[in-house]
Amino acid sequence: MASMDYIKLDTETMQLITAEQAWHYSIIPKSNGRELFLFISAEKHRAAIKDELELLFGKTVILEQVQDQKIKTTLSRYYHTKRNPQPVAMRQLLKIITLMIFYMYYLMRRNPSTQVTFIL
Repeated sequence: MASMDYIKLDTETMQLITAEQAWHYSIIPKSNGRELFLFISAEKHRAAIKDELELLFGKTVILEQVQDQKIKTTLSRYYHTKRNPQPVAMRQLLKIITLMIFYMYYLMRRNPSTQVTFIL
């Protein structure tokens, strides 16, 4: 079985660092504990950024190595920057919201007495 070409992130893990930090250091957060922060980083960047990240986050940092291309693909997929206009997850969410709005509009046109409530 072939491995994925990106690292799958949940929203909570993704939000541990900013897009600017992720792109600047070429890192992906994996877990964040009380005294330890685990990141996934590209092979070539590993030693150069460990000390800087420990100063930035005030915790012991462990860097897990993966190929540079896997980091770049993951950053492009999840972290929005000026270089990367919208992550895939955001585009999918916008698509779902748009479809829901059109469906509600369709229902209201079909039956004007239909009441629609938005909960955010």
